[in-house]
Amino acid sequence: MIVASIASHQRMIDRLRFIGKASPNDPDGASFLKSATGLFSSLAKIEGLDLEQVAGIDAGRPWGMAVISDGLDMIPYVFVPVADLEPALKTLKPLLGEAKALEDDVYEIDASKLLGLVPAGGLLVPTGVEMYLKLKDGWLYGVQLQEHFDKLLAPDELLGEGNAEYDATLSFHVQNVPEALRSMLVDRAADIQIPGLPTTPTRMPDEPDSQFAFRQQLSQQMLQFGSQVFRDAERVVMGLAVDKEAEQLVGEMTCVAVADTPLARHFADLAEVQTRLGSLGSTGGEEEVMAAGVTVKLDETRQASFGELLESYRKAVSDLIDNEPAVADEARQAYRELVDQWAGVMQSAVQHGTLDAALRITAGAGRRPPWTMVAGIALPDTAPMEQLVRRLGELIEQETGVGTVKWDVAQQGDVSIHEIVLQVPSNAGP
Repeated sequence: MIVASIASHQRMIDRLRFIGKASPNDPDGASFLKSATGLFSSLAKIEGLDLEQVAGIDAGRPWGMAVISDGLDMIPYVFVPVADLEPALKTLKPLLGEAKALEDDVYEIDASKLLGLVPAGGLLVPTGVEMYLKLKDGWLYGVQLQEHFDKLLAPDELLGEGNAEYDATLSFHVQNVPEALRSMLVDRAADIQIPGLPTTPTRMPDEPDSQFAFRQQLSQQMLQFGSQVFRDAERVVMGLAVDKEAEQLVGEMTCVAVADTPLARHFADLAEVQTRLGSLGSTGGEEEVMAAGVTVKLDETRQASFGELLESYRKAVSDLIDNEPAVADEARQAYRELVDQWAGVMQSAVQHGTLDAALRITAGAGRRPPWTMVAGIALPDTAPMEQLVRRLGELIEQETGVGTVKWDVAQQGDVSIHEIVLQVPSNAGP
């Protein structure tokens, strides 16, 4: 059902050193590697861990953990490539603790420290319980129950080719989740709490109604997407890799839908959509730092959902304007009208039936300043957006000390480019 892995220990060390070499004060990446080891040890509360010293471990093969099912039970386990068992157990002692030898070449450990490193690990195996280790065909397996040793899949069967492509991989084989469990996860999605992804946000102190409503709407969107993936996806694969040649950290996510499902039909619709923003802001003279884009067809349900999200955002921004003491009373109404106008423009893009937007950030040579961010969205009618920008410029020109505006400073195809330079107070914070 779930497989998380790193390509190999050797590759992990190589990537950490490569990242460290980006600093002119760390030519071989050794300082960064030492810092990374110290940080990991501190967060995991592990003493005596040395990422470089892995006696007994096969440094060229993958490590990982998996959760599989025999149709009834979930079976979580870890796997580590081992060349020599006794030195390997000593290497892993800071992570696994003391391994107690039992019969049939089985070892027992306390699982609490290991599971503390895994998000939601306690959902798979309660902390404080025993786990059992056994070497088989060059792999050291760790399981909760000894009878699970005969039910495990070998790492080669679990990983396929994805592990060779990425430095770290997380795969979720949705359709291998037992139907009863998958239905329960869909029905109770709002009750599942994942660190960093609050599906049911709690109200923050002094948070205005509009901002709380906006966050609730955003969370609802996440729940809807997650529920559809649980119903219609075949598998979801997330991979992370360091591209040494391009000097970039690359993250990718692939979702494969089950044939003839709403998600599969949605993906088929996307294949027919032509984006107008594929090369947004590209002039060939900068180094790309980040690029993101979305091109999607919106049916009536999705249009309504995006519309509610925009309305929540409009209310939140309007409240900020009303509560901002730096805004003069006579200007508040004008800024609120500007926000309403912006919301109307975005609503027109949503109601058009196709959302086509992109963001691109570039830097100068050597990834040094100046930094440039360009964002764009395709609109069915550009006149309201032009009116909005003109009105914003007029408000800035009317306010003393706010900034300067230059109209039509350049032309790119049929696009007029205006320049707005805001004045930042000398006492402003970062």
